[in-house]
Amino acid sequence: MKIGITGHSKGIGKSLLEKLENNGHTVKGFSRSNGYDITDPIIQDSIIGEIVDYDIFFNNAYAGPAQTEILEKLIPQWTDTNKLIVNLNSKVALAPPVHSPKVLTQPAHIQNFFADYYWDKQSQNNLISQTLFKASPRIMNIFCGFVDTDSAEFFISKNKMTPDEVADMLIDLIKYKDKIYIQQITFDAFDVDYSTVDYDFDAIEKRGLRNDK
Repeated sequence: MKIGITGHSKGIGKSLLEKLENNGHTVKGFSRSNGYDITDPIIQDSIIGEIVDYDIFFNNAYAGPAQTEILEKLIPQWTDTNKLIVNLNSKVALAPPVHSPKVLTQPAHIQNFFADYYWDKQSQNNLISQTLFKASPRIMNIFCGFVDTDSAEFFISKNKMTPDEVADMLIDLIKYKDKIYIQQITFDAFDVDYSTVDYDFDAIEKRGLRNDK
């Protein structure tokens, strides 16, 4: 199959690209590292154009509203096809950390950091919810828990999944592409109690939340 991935140079995207290529698929990555800044609307349009004959697209990279904007543009293009969009969402969209007392004690820009991420992910859910009772486009919305990546370094948890583990799970799921329409799924590391999760707020101060290098 021909497969596209945003944010392919590290984390989950990098693991996906390497494993899919090893499985014999033709894979193209789209990241800043190879000239695709997904925050640029022109680049977004370019990506949509390049994957017109692809079978699967992993909407993986988060960079503010850009992940949602790509999804919004791709949905009408892939309607009435058997192509599959795999949208990497977050459990944060189900239980936003901005509601945590630890976050609410932080300065406004830290609270806004979490709130923006939550609302960006929620906007993806709102788009996808409109397709749940339609035959196409096929969208698999993945609510992923803690993964040991740079973009989740500020979540302090005793357990996190590895990018390889998440990639293996996703590759198993896409095997059902033409058999079962898997619309939404949630998974996480074992024994994670979100009420005890702590935050490295200094790490947030040092970097923006992007995983699309």
